[in-house]
Amino acid sequence: MLLDNGGNQLTVTTSGTFPFTTKIAAGGAYAVTVKTQPATQLCAVTGVTPASGVASANTTVTFTCTNQYTISAMVNTLNGTGLVLWDNNNIANDALAVSSSGTSSFTKKIAAGGAYAVTVHAQPTAPVQLCAVTGATPASGVANADTTVTFTCTNQYTISATVTGLTGTNLVLQDNGADNLTFTGNGTFPFATKVAAAGPYAVTVFTQPTGSPTQYCIPISGSGTASGAVAISVSCKNVGQVVFSANPYDNSGTGTIGDFTIASSNGALTQVGLTPAFIPAATDNNPLGLAVDPTGPYLYVANAGTFAPPAGNDVATFTIGAGGTLLEGTPVTISATNDPLSVGVDPLGPYLYVGSNDTAANGAMEAFAPVAGVLGTEVGSPAVSGNEPFSLSVDSADAAVIEANDGDDTVRVYGIGAGGGLTEIGNSPFGPGIGGTGLVAPLAVATYPTGTYVYITDLLHVPATAAGTVNVFTYSATGGGGGGSLTPVGAYAVGIDPEGVTIDPTGQFLYVSNAHNGTVSGFTIAAGTGLLTPILGSPFTATTTHLPSLTPTGLAVDPSSQFLYVANGTDSTITVFSIAPATGALTAVGTPTAATNGLGAGTTAVAVQ
Repeated sequence: MLLDNGGNQLTVTTSGTFPFTTKIAAGGAYAVTVKTQPATQLCAVTGVTPASGVASANTTVTFTCTNQYTISAMVNTLNGTGLVLWDNNNIANDALAVSSSGTSSFTKKIAAGGAYAVTVHAQPTAPVQLCAVTGATPASGVANADTTVTFTCTNQYTISATVTGLTGTNLVLQDNGADNLTFTGNGTFPFATKVAAAGPYAVTVFTQPTGSPTQYCIPISGSGTASGAVAISVSCKNVGQVVFSANPYDNSGTGTIGDFTIASSNGALTQVGLTPAFIPAATDNNPLGLAVDPTGPYLYVANAGTFAPPAGNDVATFTIGAGGTLLEGTPVTISATNDPLSVGVDPLGPYLYVGSNDTAANGAMEAFAPVAGVLGTEVGSPAVSGNEPFSLSVDSADAAVIEANDGDDTVRVYGIGAGGGLTEIGNSPFGPGIGGTGLVAPLAVATYPTGTYVYITDLLHVPATAAGTVNVFTYSATGGGGGGSLTPVGAYAVGIDPEGVTIDPTGQFLYVSNAHNGTVSGFTIAAGTGLLTPILGSPFTATTTHLPSLTPTGLAVDPSSQFLYVANGTDSTITVFSIAPATGALTAVGTPTAATNGLGAGTTAVAVQ
């Protein structure tokens, strides 16, 4: 429909020349305009005659109509708010706000042959989404028909990293091999690039921190697929400084303590001093158990002593000096008839626990509260223990001590009370036919770093060639000796005679030493359930020169969870493994290191500062 001078309507239904009804007097003004455009066309003045002027003769204004096409956007799975689309970057006329899934059209049409280009000006938030073109129709092109560009919106999730324990600077993390995120201190920060729903993320360390002491940072469960906002924990710990070995038969039977510095680059060991092993005081005999105090520079040694008559059966304290040197304090003899076999430190301090075999009665579990490495007097009275408690583990989270007794094949659980004293929980001990544990000959025990789960190896002495197991239990123990129980969760095959078990400080991996096979079995630990999955490539060879049933024995992971150290029993060596941070797989570092003087030999335990 056309107008002349704002009125005098002229309806045109086909191409041609058509007069307005009202004529214009000579010298009068005319002004032809379009009141209503055709549904799918745009008509505009063309030719030499202007659309308005002064009438001096019959006048024809020429209009040419061109096809006009609608540009639309079909938006799928829109959950957020604030989505704004543009066509041809035209802010004034073609900003299209979309509030829900469906098809919406831009106001401005595009002439046939004209260009269109649909872009996202603002992505939706609450939740954050990323809307992108999908389907066959491109986001830009030449209009030759009504065109619909399809967008699909996917939720976008923030990947964050929480760093703890960092003392150095310039720690650089990456997600999916890019998107660098630099930390100069502890805290929680997001990666700049979000990850689509069900999209992969993989947080890794691109650059380890600088500074002294040397630190190593490990993401905990750093990869997966995003189903919501993800927060990855990154644990930074000091790389181990020194490895100590207990050599009970060295030095012609009295025993020695080996001390070795750790190369932070690969975990390799170098003997401290000129002799192959440190020789403890003459009053200490047959060292079997080791524990490093995480709150101070002290090493505690359980010396079983000789048996007929007892001699050197004490707990020795050593101050760890610069470069791993040892200075012994005054050893404590617990009882003339006690043979200390195992020792453990409460990770949160300040308590020390000693498992002893009493040659005159049952075993005993003693508690101490060391001050500056000095044991002082025993806390309370000894708790009754099983026979030959060769292994114990202290669980600060649950205020408990768990011991495995090789002599009577039991497991005992103690609650830690006020002042560090011990009281056995109501349902303890557990063992063959007791408490339903199903254990036959428990030997080694380790607790999960944050409690709840305990792992116990079972030797399965009969037949002698049968593979052993590592068994997972949940348990409860109220400080002061409240009720509790061991509840079996799972059992997993390992090698023959599993004599040692340890968990890396991050709680991701568990390792068992198989004394008869010269190997180490490795498992990943499922967070939240404590269940185990064998690591690809397990078991790993610790030594090829072992004597069956005698090596390897003890094992320990350095504080940074970077290296595993394995005591190779009668081989009198220590094998160093590097731990793959993502999988827990072990790779031997060089050849096993001699741990003794070779005068009687035998290496049973290792501990790492």
